Amino acid sequence: MIEPTEYTVDKNLIAGAVSSIDSFDTKQTLNRPTGNFFYDIWTLKDEFKNTVWEDILSTIKQPIGEARIITLESGTNYYSHADIDDRWHLSLEGNQSYLIDLENKTMFETVQDGCWYLMDAGKLHTAANFGQDSVSTDSRIMSGISDQFTSWSSSPSGVSEHGH
Repeated sequence: MIEPTEYTVDKNLIAGAVSSIDSFDTKQTLNRPTGNFFYDIWTLKDEFKNTVWEDILSTIKQPIGEARIITLESGTNYYSHADIDDRWHLSLEGNQSYLIDLENKTMFETVQDGCWYLMDAGKLHTAANFGQDSVSTDSRIMSGISDQFTSWSSSPSGVSEHGH
């Protein structure tokens, strides 16, 4: 369901990004479509140009779709779902947070390791933050993949059941 890519983000950039997350809702879209919502490249919104968010997104050397910062508070999760498009995934912060492949009953720990992952979001999945601390948050950037880049290997090489 999820595999690491060669794209990485310096942890200092991530730290700078995390410090600005408090000003966002639980979901914040960083860019806008240039055409077809699912199949065309998206461009960065003006308010995020020349910021740490532009620096982070520029580390993906492929076209991207919608890029969102998503935050889950401690003890929360998403409903199970499958998406029409695949996803880039970067963990910004988290403690005891997981992406869960419900079809294969496999959990992938989401740790701040600076690595962009490719996620086969067409599989039934959810995300959950099992952190016990009331201020524990799980924040990530999820971005759709433009139709110009959609390749998957047959197995998630280099990824254990816990996502690293």
